[in-house]
Amino acid sequence: MKFKYFYMKWRFTFIVAVSVCLIINVLNAVPVMAQKVINARDFGAKGDGLTDDAIAINKAWDKAIKANLPLFIPAGTYIVSSNIIVPALQANSEVVLMGEGKNTILKRKDGSVNANLSIVIFNINNASGNVNITIKDIAFDDNADKQMKPLHPYDLEHAATIRFGGKNEDFVYNSFKVQNVYFYNPIADHIWVNNLGKQFLADNVTATGRTRTRSDIDFSMMPQQIRITNSRMNNLESEPVQQVKKKFACSFIVQNVTLSQKLDLSGIYNVEPVTVDIQNVTVKGETFLGNLVGTFTDCELRGIGRMVRNNLEFRNCKIVLPLKENSDTVMPIQIDYNMERDPAPIYKKNSFINCSFIIDSRKPEIRGTMIESFSAQKTLDVMTVFDGCVFDNRADCNIENYRNGKYVIRNCQLGVNPNSPKACVSMPPSAKYRSSTDVSGNKILRGGYKNF
Repeated sequence: MKFKYFYMKWRFTFIVAVSVCLIINVLNAVPVMAQKVINARDFGAKGDGLTDDAIAINKAWDKAIKANLPLFIPAGTYIVSSNIIVPALQANSEVVLMGEGKNTILKRKDGSVNANLSIVIFNINNASGNVNITIKDIAFDDNADKQMKPLHPYDLEHAATIRFGGKNEDFVYNSFKVQNVYFYNPIADHIWVNNLGKQFLADNVTATGRTRTRSDIDFSMMPQQIRITNSRMNNLESEPVQQVKKKFACSFIVQNVTLSQKLDLSGIYNVEPVTVDIQNVTVKGETFLGNLVGTFTDCELRGIGRMVRNNLEFRNCKIVLPLKENSDTVMPIQIDYNMERDPAPIYKKNSFINCSFIIDSRKPEIRGTMIESFSAQKTLDVMTVFDGCVFDNRADCNIENYRNGKYVIRNCQLGVNPNSPKACVSMPPSAKYRSSTDVSGNKILRGGYKNF
């Protein structure tokens, strides 16, 4: 009897536990299954690839904002010939635009772009702030090839696919999320953000289309945090104005991203530091770096231009240096610690740890220097570190320092082409530069230390 009692008690407890788990799972699923949305089809949108659905979608937007519910656009191709404008946003509102992935396409009408038309505009002139915006599971086709001719990237620079901005300088959004979104055939920027915010998140964004010089995501005003992950795009750019009225530290996080054209962070000159964390990013075009602190890890970067006012660490990176146009001369990385541009601070150190520097050419000999460091002032107040790096041995010189601080060059593989007039490392003749430079443990493949 005692055994039977404990068995029945254990059985009852097990059944109750399983039942509770099932109830919890059902309750968790209910909000998703029963989530109320505003369906664009209920307002006349056809999605047949022929009908102009802009008016119908605008009516649905208006209803969704007033009801504080997501706007859902079912699968189909929705032609739009005019702006889709989100109505005035209220404080603490949740703005959601969602579709059915690649099967929901918002497409510009042929020949409809003759001004700064955007597919979706978040106009926050009358907004109160503290808004959360989400765009997910949807595709946008700018249809650039069938617009006005000729159409160049800067003809309509504000004709962004998604334009987020306005005249309300006091507006600060909480979050702007872009998830599982596809962009095709750009006219200008795919996403242009021109207002301050707390957080911008982009995950699984795919952007394809013609070669152009505008950007897939462009920030004219930096939020406190930018996080872009798991995406394949053309250009990523930030060119914010100096944020004088709203001073806050910013972070720029990019992980698992491939850029077919460029990474341009040269326009960052905030009055507060911008910290970058760039991981597993491939840039197949050009790389421009501005007023930054932080790290690049496990990246492949091509064509780094002038590094101005940085404090960066490159770790386990492959850095490809192109040749100058119609030339056999390498385009160097220029490290400049003293370029004048107030109120940006001057940082004191750049490091390259276990990196490789490869010249993008099959020529056996290359003219020029791969790394140039220079200053308008004679200073020992800054430091550049190369530790465990491998340099292409076909150029005239690996590293050349023009009066620009201390150097650490250790445990590296260095070398120059056989007919080089220079050597692996070239320094000023002054004794103070020689005595302040660490050149220990290097392997010289060809050439030697000159002016050392």
